[in-house]
Amino acid sequence: MRITFPATIPEETDPTSGRDTVIVEWTVHLLANQPRKLWGFIAGALVAAALGWTVFQSWVGAILGGGLVLSAVAEFLLPIRYRLTSQQATCSYGLARLSLPWSSVRRIIEAPGSVRLSPFGRPSRLDALRGVELRFGPDGSSGSREIIMALIQRLASCSTSRTDGPGAPPCDGDNDAR
Repeated sequence: MRITFPATIPEETDPTSGRDTVIVEWTVHLLANQPRKLWGFIAGALVAAALGWTVFQSWVGAILGGGLVLSAVAEFLLPIRYRLTSQQATCSYGLARLSLPWSSVRRIIEAPGSVRLSPFGRPSRLDALRGVELRFGPDGSSGSREIIMALIQRLASCSTSRTDGPGAPPCDGDNDAR
């Protein structure tokens, strides 16, 4: 399959120029695909609010309890906006803003429905806490798997499409934390 748009990176886009050019943006809303799960989150927030009220005997405790549960599932409840630019990959939802410069990408980990950009050259327990996970949009959209993987291959410092195995070759400049 040949991808010409938006996987074509403009010629004036130079990662060393300091200008950050947006190449592609897309949005994924996990709740829209699984609306029944909302009732479980509401129940959990109500239980946490009731426990907050019981323990602290204050409406502040109730609000904190419910709010903490809702903030923990914000990635599921709120639309997630993804942006690939000439300088970095970004994921944002609610108050969370996660980004990873292309020069820091050491490993590309494919999973069903998503890809994770990791700053570690080898598998690490910190993979879940560091890096950016990009969920694919529907086929035919600007966030489809084919388009995003083609862009990642061009923009990331790694040149392999799948480096998630123990014998996978690391990228040049590998400096992972252990």
